[in-house]
Amino acid sequence: MRHLSIILIILKSNVLFGQSDSVLFNHEFKFKDGIYTQNIEVLINEPKYSRHDVEAKVDVLFGKMKFYYLGESSKKEPITDSIFAYVEQGILRVYYKNQFHKLILKGPISTFYTETTTKYSSGYVNKNDKLYFVDLLTGKIDRLTPDNIDSVIKRDGELYLKFSNISESKKRKTLYSYILKYNQNNPLYIKTTN
Repeated sequence: MRHLSIILIILKSNVLFGQSDSVLFNHEFKFKDGIYTQNIEVLINEPKYSRHDVEAKVDVLFGKMKFYYLGESSKKEPITDSIFAYVEQGILRVYYKNQFHKLILKGPISTFYTETTTKYSSGYVNKNDKLYFVDLLTGKIDRLTPDNIDSVIKRDGELYLKFSNISESKKRKTLYSYILKYNQNNPLYIKTTN
């Protein structure tokens, strides 16, 4: 927890004092193309692997994606780092459960949908959409529920006071509006220059 506090202080100081080389993260923002292995790389807009040096392959048997990069000897080597996000043509897609997901809401708390399809032997097909969130300051990705987002909203004391004083059913109904308010009250700036 102490490390998280230090990172947040550093990031907030960069936002306050370095806004000339930072831009508000919203739907117009374009990231540098490549593979980002952690949320910090997203915040400073520096992918660990350039898109031009990366190749993705899907395992035919298991359907799992594997990533390779051109090493120093121009030989393809597997990427052993965890993958947080992939950017192509400036568009950020977070990596969750072996798939890349495009963000539908962009801000400190960003959101995306996952779709699962279940086919039954009777021929019935059930499609289920679930809404997830990404806390870009910590890298946390989880299903969007009042309990899961509670610790994130807690960083905005005034908003959290309102959120914590409403009933659970009202929290579920108004959760997205609280995320919108959080993003408006706590804008996120992404670095644009080195």
